[in-house]
Amino acid sequence: MEWTVYVNRGKGALKCKHHEEGRHHHEGIDDTDPDKRFEVTIQHPLDAIERLAFRQQLYDAWNALNMPNPPAFTTLSIPIEDKNSGYDPPTKNQITVDWPK
Repeated sequence: MEWTVYVNRGKGALKCKHHEEGRHHHEGIDDTDPDKRFEVTIQHPLDAIERLAFRQQLYDAWNALNMPNPPAFTTLSIPIEDKNSGYDPPTKNQITVDWPK
């Protein structure tokens, strides 16, 4: 699996730490103007059952926001789409989190 991090308006030095089991931690500051919004793009799974599971997760997250004590965040679980899952060529942009420009 390949991953990439791009920063539009980076500020200061990027911090990178290597943890056990091959995990990495990267952090930095993007000098974004106030009152801007993130854009999160998730490529839909190819498999019909996985698409239904993804849709159910979104529905459950939406319903949870209507509860008396809604959760502070939502976590989605989707399969990694690569050559083994039928993407040809494999996608390089399955999940994108973009800062405003």
